[in-house]
Amino acid sequence: MTEDADERIGELLRSDAPGALDPLFRLSVMERRERKRFRNRSLQVLAGGLAVVVVAMVGMAIGGQALDAAGFLVFTGLAGVVYFRRPPQIEQILRRFRS
Repeated sequence: MTEDADERIGELLRSDAPGALDPLFRLSVMERRERKRFRNRSLQVLAGGLAVVVVAMVGMAIGGQALDAAGFLVFTGLAGVVYFRRPPQIEQILRRFRS
């Protein structure tokens, strides 16, 4: 009894599925992926910006040498993020400086 129902459900799903070369389907999938990628990048930028603001505020509240140390930590952290997010471009830049 369940096999008949499973076959009927399978037929209904296959009949409603888009074609393999349907351009509108492909565009909708690409758009969904790009939106997700944009959202993830936006959240990363927001988190990084908030981290920079928090470190700067703490450094200004402490005053003195803490501000210099906080600036160094922020610069080092950002350089590390850039290096790990864009390794091929960083390697090209480093090769230019070596020659």
